[in-house]
Amino acid sequence: MELQACQGMIPTTARISRSYVVSGETSYQGYPVMVVQRSDTIQAHGEGAQQQHSLTLDAKGTGSAVYYVSPKNGRIARITTGQDLDLAITVSGKIHRFKQSSKQDYSSAR
Repeated sequence: MELQACQGMIPTTARISRSYVVSGETSYQGYPVMVVQRSDTIQAHGEGAQQQHSLTLDAKGTGSAVYYVSPKNGRIARITTGQDLDLAITVSGKIHRFKQSSKQDYSSAR
């Protein structure tokens, strides 16, 4: 999928790829659930200016998620996600590099 948006007034194009695999059935909090694994990749690029400075944004990263889905009603009982992102911002020829890692865990109330 390709998305176009403005990040801080910088026109940016992001290419995102996701793949899903149903890896089987297990039990979560005593209930049967289907386990679905997701893998992501992202690449983004943007160019623009802020005041008198030219600015380029480049990002790439990977992510993953594991969904625990109730086969009875299709609701997500739990999801865990992780993402690692490398970001490079070039301002007037000077490169600034950043790394970001995030993890999330969501469980629904029964």
